[in-house]
Amino acid sequence: MRSGPHDRVEDVNFKRWTYDQIAAQPDFSLDLWADVTDESQDSAVALPEPEVRVEEILMSVNSGLAQFAAVAAELGVELETQPALDAY
Repeated sequence: MRSGPHDRVEDVNFKRWTYDQIAAQPDFSLDLWADVTDESQDSAVALPEPEVRVEEILMSVNSGLAQFAAVAAELGVELETQPALDAY
């Protein structure tokens, strides 16, 4: 039988904290991602135009559809409709 997180027993390496105990900490914040920054982009100015991004996404999706269609064909799965791969 597997034990869950509620079955853990407190010891020197594990202590249960209540919400009130955590909230009483001086640096308490529920905004877990506030300090996370995307360093892959220097600024919003460097981002491609939305139309360019949409086309890139559609090309990627269509590539994925083609790969899944190939796997389905290998497995002998008959598709009710063929994916629209020619659009982009």
